[in-house]
Amino acid sequence: GEFKFLLDHNSKTATLVGIEGGLSQNVEIPPYVDTYPVTKIGNQAFLNRRNLVSVVIPDTVREIGSEAFCGCQVLKTVEIPEGVLSIGNAAFMECSFLNDIVIPESVDYIGDRVFSSCKNLYTVTLPSHVEHFGSAVFEWCQSLKSVKLPEGIETLSGTFFSCTSLTEVYIPEGTKSLSLTFHCCDAIREVH
Repeated sequence: GEFKFLLDHNSKTATLVGIEGGLSQNVEIPPYVDTYPVTKIGNQAFLNRRNLVSVVIPDTVREIGSEAFCGCQVLKTVEIPEGVLSIGNAAFMECSFLNDIVIPESVDYIGDRVFSSCKNLYTVTLPSHVEHFGSAVFEWCQSLKSVKLPEGIETLSGTFFSCTSLTEVYIPEGTKSLSLTFHCCDAIREVH
């Protein structure tokens, strides 16, 4: 298949909006189109691409759009580079094969339901501080065992709904309210 880009001549940047035709299992997104850096993976760019196994995101990217990889059910490996600032709503929702992911320190916006229904997500590394942390980020992550949440979160809402394997959560001081955060978390042992 061929990558489809949207070029912005004012900002001289490119957005990856999708792929025409078939898709190989391992995708490496190019950092530049002509001379324009690829700074965004557009909303739904890889939505429901059922054969995508691994993706390498270039370090020119600043934003991963909403539902960008939603429903990529066999996606196992995603490398998110330092430099990404924002991860949109449901960006990796229903990526059932994803085992572990590292969100780099540069990320300060994490949308709603980013990892919802990632049934085999076992470990996740989050930045030490964020400006925005959406609701239900890890709902239905039934393999997730332990999470250290970033500072800067005011409200946790539905964050770990139905995370049935979750045993340990580190919540930083300054987090003001927890709403349905541990609903249906039968295994929870320690909240720090």
